[in-house]
Amino acid sequence: VLATDLTRQGQWEDPIVAFRRTAAGIGHVHADPDQFDNVVRRIPLEKSSGSDRRFALSLEALRIARASNVVESPDGLDVGGQWIPAARTETEPRPILIRYRRIGAIPEVSFWALKNDASAAARLKGKVVFVGMTAQSAAQDRHMTPFSFGQTMPGVEIHANAYETLRRGEFLAAAGNLTVVLFCLGLALAAGLVFYRLQGRPAYLLGLALLVVAHLAPYGA
Repeated sequence: VLATDLTRQGQWEDPIVAFRRTAAGIGHVHADPDQFDNVVRRIPLEKSSGSDRRFALSLEALRIARASNVVESPDGLDVGGQWIPAARTETEPRPILIRYRRIGAIPEVSFWALKNDASAAARLKGKVVFVGMTAQSAAQDRHMTPFSFGQTMPGVEIHANAYETLRRGEFLAAAGNLTVVLFCLGLALAAGLVFYRLQGRPAYLLGLALLVVAHLAPYGA
């Protein structure tokens, strides 16, 4: 599956014809950085230029790996029996939240290793492999993620994480505003009840426990 992206003029920048002719598919490589902190939490599973639409690189890779077609509906996509809850709206082209795996969970094999280590190729056998560059000069191909901890992540690794999200079917969903409000209200009421019923050390210990719950709940969710 070869990569394509939209230029600033809104035209697809495709691979040359000699490469396209033998490709199993072509997928776009666009991310969707958050407008407030520029962190990449999701990607659009489709992008269009006029009537010319392309699926994301990770989705195309899944389609080829499953030897299947992408069956579309307004609420999501089906690829070889794998349901992907990515609805199309008037403003968003099927966004999907990326469930990033822990750092190091996706193995890396360098071109240097492939050239100099005979066993390196065996690590790739039977796997879906994302090929890309991680050079420091490729600044436009590196983004901040929720797992960056100050270090940007290469775009090819972001797409690999997106593929793992689709393949595993472990999808994240945004918490509703009402859910967040009710949770915060519940914490406030619990804290008030603790200090209404108790005093001294027991009250402060339970208050500390509520504080711990408040910090751990978003991570657990």
